[in-house]
Amino acid sequence: YSTPVAITDPKGREQLICMSSQWLVSLEPETGKEIWRVRHGTGFSVVPRPVYGNGIVYVCTGYGKPQLWAVRVDGEGDVTDTHVVWTEAKRIPAKPSPLLVGNDLFITDDAGIVSCFDAGDGTLRWQERVGGNFTASPILASGKLYFASESGKVTLLEPSAAFQIAAENEIDGKIMASPVVVGDALLLRSEEALYRIDSKP
Repeated sequence: YSTPVAITDPKGREQLICMSSQWLVSLEPETGKEIWRVRHGTGFSVVPRPVYGNGIVYVCTGYGKPQLWAVRVDGEGDVTDTHVVWTEAKRIPAKPSPLLVGNDLFITDDAGIVSCFDAGDGTLRWQERVGGNFTASPILASGKLYFASESGKVTLLEPSAAFQIAAENEIDGKIMASPVVVGDALLLRSEEALYRIDSKP
């Protein structure tokens, strides 16, 4: 279920990062030839999309017992024992994707606990409950982090190394899809309606 991400690594190589059950694999986009791979365990039905920055790709390992892995992308062959920078096994999402902002990595687990990690070494900066169940992935828009829960509540956080709620809003209906920004508008899709919220009158 996970959507691949296309990157250019520090060596200038184009890579297609594909997250699957048991293996994280990098492919040459033009040929499909494998560049490197990492065995991440026994997860299944992986949903979260990989995110990339500063030479490291961040992935969640799927259902079962999700883990968060940070992997350097400059290797070749099986790099399981050499290129895993750090891992985290507590309160990791099975559905929402991570969000990388500078050197801060934000996640929300499926039960509404939001965590901020140092993207470089995996140090936990903070961890707080915002409430609700989550399927939608968080996004960054207009300098705020948007977390949309299944109940229709949208929590805006400051993208910082300290937990700070900027605003809370709610729409009618259940939100499963991730928010989308188009120009100056925020699009939210509930189970019954599509909402457009303009930032300018």
